[in-house]
Amino acid sequence: MFSYSPLLHTLDLSDLVALLLCIFIIPALIRLGIMDTPVQRSAHHTPIPKGGGIAIITAFLGGMAFHSVLQHTPFTLFQLCLVIGTLLLCVVSWLDDIRPFAARYKLSAQALAGIIIALGCHPSSSLFLIPMVATTIILTNTINFMDGLNGLAAGVIALTSFFMAGMNIVPFDLLLLGVSLVGFLPFNFPNARIFMGDAGSQPCAFILSGVGMTVFQPIPHFPYIAGEFWLLPCLLNGMLWDVFFTLARRTRAKESLAQAHRGHLYQLAVRTNIPAPAVTLIHWGFTIWGGISFCLPSMPECLIALSLPQIMWTLTVTHRARRHLTEKW
Repeated sequence: MFSYSPLLHTLDLSDLVALLLCIFIIPALIRLGIMDTPVQRSAHHTPIPKGGGIAIITAFLGGMAFHSVLQHTPFTLFQLCLVIGTLLLCVVSWLDDIRPFAARYKLSAQALAGIIIALGCHPSSSLFLIPMVATTIILTNTINFMDGLNGLAAGVIALTSFFMAGMNIVPFDLLLLGVSLVGFLPFNFPNARIFMGDAGSQPCAFILSGVGMTVFQPIPHFPYIAGEFWLLPCLLNGMLWDVFFTLARRTRAKESLAQAHRGHLYQLAVRTNIPAPAVTLIHWGFTIWGGISFCLPSMPECLIALSLPQIMWTLTVTHRARRHLTEKW
């Protein structure tokens, strides 16, 4: 069950260092002026600086390094692999933010990061390799797809980090990630002075997936997934459902899944005049509700509790889209 104890016991000076690093680096990135120019599918209408993820990841890694030096403790194998994978995705994503390149290179980087964290979580078992690489790719792209509205992805990741830390799942690393995102959010929500960009969404998603993989438990012939693993999908239920529903709808309509679009539920909600901050807050609510649902006594009760808000949200948004949108959606 969730408890504040792991959060309070883990909180230390490294979290303050991470918070201050993020707050002080972001203005420099804004002045750097690498702009996200709006296109047809964008939710913003004027160019906004991007690359806020650089500040988030620098704060996260800086906090880890500060704690290691302060406590005279070297990184564990898991932390070392987490750092390497995070840096890999941050660098590749930042280069893609500056000058986009083919999706296969980004997928290759995600797969390599999944292999690295698999070695960090369970170095003695190859059974985990495929599920860990698949988890990394799925979660990284899910969160990347959903990072299209001020504060949505960053807030969901922060809440997920805090809740998992409160469940005593790698609390130090997750609290540090959550604090780094708290330093970023005032610059991004409700009005954006800077975007997180792929350099933030992808490595942050990787950190969550890596931490979620620590609860895989080995048995002789198959990697058994411990109950705690399902906490992460529960917390990310709004994002996962949005991506699944959108891909299924576009597949049924025989539309190209690789083509950029504005057909996600959260995008349709904004296009039908639901205020963008309200949509973001709704997704934050999905995350909080996911944490509450996970604590229910049985899996069927959990699934029912998770499904009902998503069904209501989907019906509401699609109904509004039919009423308000004349163009294809």
